[in-house]
Amino acid sequence: MPTSHNPGDIESSAAVSPSKGEKHDNNRESKLLSVLNTVFPIAAVAALAFTVKSTAAEDYGLSVEYGGTNMGVVTDENVVNGAKIILSDRVKYYDTGDSFSTNASIKLQPLSGTTQVLDESELVLNMENLISENYDEATEEETSAEETEEGVEGKVKAYAVRVDGEFLGAVTDYEPIASSIESFKTAYNNNDYIKVDFEKKVVYDLEEYVDPEDVVSHADILKVILGRVGTTEYYEVKDGDWLMKIAEDLNMSLDELCKCYATYEGRQIQLGGDLLKTGTLIKVSTTKPYLQLDCTKEETFRSPIAFTTVKIEDPTLAEGQCIVEKEGIEGERRSKVLVTYRNDIPVRKKTLETAVYSRPVPQVVRVGMAPSINHNVPQFKVGVGNGEYVWPVDGGYISAHVGDNRNHKGIDIAAPYGTPIYSAAAGTVIEASEGWSGGYGNNIKIQNDDGNICVYAHQSELNAEEGQHVEAGELIGFIGSTGDSTGNHLHFEVRQDGYFVDPEEYVSQ
Repeated sequence: MPTSHNPGDIESSAAVSPSKGEKHDNNRESKLLSVLNTVFPIAAVAALAFTVKSTAAEDYGLSVEYGGTNMGVVTDENVVNGAKIILSDRVKYYDTGDSFSTNASIKLQPLSGTTQVLDESELVLNMENLISENYDEATEEETSAEETEEGVEGKVKAYAVRVDGEFLGAVTDYEPIASSIESFKTAYNNNDYIKVDFEKKVVYDLEEYVDPEDVVSHADILKVILGRVGTTEYYEVKDGDWLMKIAEDLNMSLDELCKCYATYEGRQIQLGGDLLKTGTLIKVSTTKPYLQLDCTKEETFRSPIAFTTVKIEDPTLAEGQCIVEKEGIEGERRSKVLVTYRNDIPVRKKTLETAVYSRPVPQVVRVGMAPSINHNVPQFKVGVGNGEYVWPVDGGYISAHVGDNRNHKGIDIAAPYGTPIYSAAAGTVIEASEGWSGGYGNNIKIQNDDGNICVYAHQSELNAEEGQHVEAGELIGFIGSTGDSTGNHLHFEVRQDGYFVDPEEYVSQ
């Protein structure tokens, strides 16, 4: 029987080392080599096909001939390249002698409405038939008694079907099998996938001499290829699992699940009898497809780009205090990735390109540098000022008046960070708010006993709480710069019957 060669060894020049060349005469070698080497100069075919595609669009095709025999017409060099790969995989048993090379005749051919344009499988079939015919012609009169003694006698020629090297059987014609497999794959393609293929490689070796008992029907081969095989899997119990849920997830009845072998920390347990614990391993006998489909599609993945933080030292805030002045925003990176799924589980990923979709916006944080507040201060103010109400700050000065060309509703009393704030009049705290508070920051509102309402805003800390009754001159907080504020001060308002009045009518130093 002739010796097989690895398809990867076949080059466009068809340089092949002899294995049993001494058993064949030069005539047979020349004929076979001429066939092989005429078919395989694909580089030249691809180059010309590229020219056809670039200059003539679909008006011209690529005709490949040798020895006066037309191989067919194609319009895309990828068809020819694909045919070479497929055919190379199938050429297993041909035996050649000395290196020999013959270039194919390639020419442009105008495409008419009646021109038959071949696809990849049709081109492969034409080339394969040509090789087989010439090989048969070359060997028909050459089979020697020695070859018969080596085992050709009593055998038949057929296509050996192998899956990842495993011999499944031989058939006289592989096209029905190939067609069924393609139909099976097509049924799973929902147009989202770029490629659908089996995870194992199905190969139809070009005619080999096999024992007659190895020849099987197409149905026998398809039953194996498209069938299922037994397998064992282990299910690990997770938090929140219970037996009925696991049975439903595994498409089993509760009784079937309870009969499965299970262990916890290496010790066998009885499902349904022992307490089900997280980490329990359940041995499940199931089936899986003999050939599993690998479905590849292009997906876009989004990943965040972390923002940086810019810290600004702020002497108006207490040391250690931080205020977010501007929220940071994460950026986004997008990647185009080819993802191959098997049973809806990704098994391979290939990144095609990555680009920054949006850049991050830094976060701005004000960090306090002022000394800590001295809480050990008088609870009542001794100097009450010269107005009807007590001057509300231990010192300070008016830095902004009512109106002030900006509809200012009170007065601003500037003072160092942490300076005590006192109630201007006796009353009840009706609100003690912290945070932004509509721009007022940390603030206290007191309903005075005379009916007026006083507002004490932008405090660093509050020293009174809602519902508390305070006396005139009682400590209620400390100067700060919270809310809509640009410096340490107290924003002081007096409201009378729902209207804003000038606080300077009530307070003075």
